[in-house]
Amino acid sequence: MSNFSHICNVSEDCGNCVRLHENILEQSTGQQAWLKRYLGLSEMAWVDSPKPTHYRSRIRLRSDKHGRLGYFKARSHTHVPIPTCAIAHQCINDILTTLPPLPFPTKAVEFRSNGQSVVANILSHKGRRPDRAQIQAWAGNRFAGVGLE
Repeated sequence: MSNFSHICNVSEDCGNCVRLHENILEQSTGQQAWLKRYLGLSEMAWVDSPKPTHYRSRIRLRSDKHGRLGYFKARSHTHVPIPTCAIAHQCINDILTTLPPLPFPTKAVEFRSNGQSVVANILSHKGRRPDRAQIQAWAGNRFAGVGLE
């Protein structure tokens, strides 16, 4: 069994997929051990995902000072811009490839997909909320909905 680090060109920097360098069996074993410790269980039923990639229906991306979206490098606040994400649902990736940089400051943007459509939730800085026109200009008609916190 091979690992999946070859499917993502930023996996070494990104820090979001801590097990991407492991093969499927190592990933599954590690995840089960962590979950058992976290929940205080000695045994539990486990079902592996049928999809090794593009399985995540929610991601939270941070923006840098230029409005580019990405993840923070592991254990740091170093921003790593990403064009797409190997674990994000393909619906989310389809939108990420078309998004311009954010034209307003924000803490993060959450993307959620039900497998058919995508919604975005903008997490704004206190006192620095974008207005409706700014959000509309950035989002266009890409999303089923856009929220603002």
